[in-house]
Amino acid sequence: MRLEFWIFLIVGAILAFVVYYVKRGSAVAESEKRNLKNLEVELKLEGFLAQYHRLRGSDFEGAYAIHNSSRGKWYFGSSRHVYHEVMEIVSGNTGPRGIYNDIQSDDFFSVRVVELRNTNYRYRDELRRAFERTYGTGKRRYF
Repeated sequence: MRLEFWIFLIVGAILAFVVYYVKRGSAVAESEKRNLKNLEVELKLEGFLAQYHRLRGSDFEGAYAIHNSSRGKWYFGSSRHVYHEVMEIVSGNTGPRGIYNDIQSDDFFSVRVVELRNTNYRYRDELRRAFERTYGTGKRRYF
């Protein structure tokens, strides 16, 4: 009988521990999403293209998300020169060819950017992955 009590106690403690960390993890994820959404800058593609030469002078290290709202598809990336990288992708010079083809088909696009130094992340790839978790979970993507 004593052994059953200890097994019950240990299993109960493990379950309580697991439930605590699952709840804590989801709270951290929601907080992370709110923080990223507050730090991001969103531009319609036309606005980005019109302002590119001015924006390029203030290029920065960070992450970006290109969203095709017509088809519900996303593309995420990170770069030392975010504006330049996004311009290369939407011009068809790098990245998935599907983005350029969809732009040529007059689909509606927006660009979201976050500067690394304004976040708590140390590396661009960490920021990109957080961006993917914020916007890309279960969504269609360009590859």
